[in-house]
Amino acid sequence: MNDYMDEPKRSGTVLKVVLIIITVIAVVAAVAMGLLFYNAKSNIDSYRERNDALSQSYKEAQAKIDQFDTERAAYEQQIADLTQQLQDAQEQLDLMVPAVNDPDNPDSSEGGSSAIIDLSGNKDLSVKPDEFFDTGVDYTVSVKGLNIRSGPGTTYKQLASVNQNSTVTAYAEQDDWLLVSYKDNAYGWVKASFVTKK
Repeated sequence: MNDYMDEPKRSGTVLKVVLIIITVIAVVAAVAMGLLFYNAKSNIDSYRERNDALSQSYKEAQAKIDQFDTERAAYEQQIADLTQQLQDAQEQLDLMVPAVNDPDNPDSSEGGSSAIIDLSGNKDLSVKPDEFFDTGVDYTVSVKGLNIRSGPGTTYKQLASVNQNSTVTAYAEQDDWLLVSYKDNAYGWVKASFVTKK
């Protein structure tokens, strides 16, 4: 009879042990899940920080690229401006005739001219020569009232006229017309057959 009386006590003890084991397992599982969640959250935070750092680096790099593009455009504009200035200076230089009566050049006194001419700012001439004489050459007007024109032809505008026996200095020739100076800084074209070389 004592064995039957101890049976409920044994059943209760086994149940308690089973409950304790289940509780321990539940606690261990909860702790493991907590650790997994913590590690996952830490990894996600780390990835976010790295992503933010990379995004910031990308923005800084893009800003530098934009700055370089702006500076490059400014340099290209400066180069274009300097190139244009150089071309303008070259054109003005091409329109100049070397000075005559140069003491280093004994042949330069033959023509009788005395200075370089610059036609770059001359608005009266319709046609400017492509090539000039090495020196200015003096001519005597052989007709009465010789017309000075803006270009090498009778269809061009008359700029002035010079009297017979006046002296004009020629600097270029085109189609039997001479580019001459007839007063200070005044230039025009005359028919070559109406003047005589001195």
